[in-house]
Amino acid sequence: MKVSAPSELTCRVLPWSEYPRLAGTELEAVAKDLPPDAQVLVVERDGEIQGCWSVFRCVHVEGLTLKPTAGPGTARRLYVEMRRLVRGWGAHAVVTMSCSERVTEMLEKAGAHQVPGTAWVLPMEKH
Repeated sequence: MKVSAPSELTCRVLPWSEYPRLAGTELEAVAKDLPPDAQVLVVERDGEIQGCWSVFRCVHVEGLTLKPTAGPGTARRLYVEMRRLVRGWGAHAVVTMSCSERVTEMLEKAGAHQVPGTAWVLPMEKH
């Protein structure tokens, strides 16, 4: 029995027109939300995607804290001012995390949707 050698792996940036090929990957659900300057790296073997990873700039807002005694005006003021700052940077969306049910409810009311997975910080100065 003859065993053929494995094909070479190739890595490239996937053009936007090929994003439907991300079906079945972690990016399938969020590809539509990626900013226009996002880059999606794919590793392929014989034209089949073996792995993918998106690279994009994003605005990350974090640390929203609301005292239990804070009324709805506090959250509203923070939200309005955060949007003003973010729009000033030209961003169309932000990434944030929630550590409380109150913040989660606020995010849901504002139209946020949860992304799958666990957030990590990966320093670029190592390795």
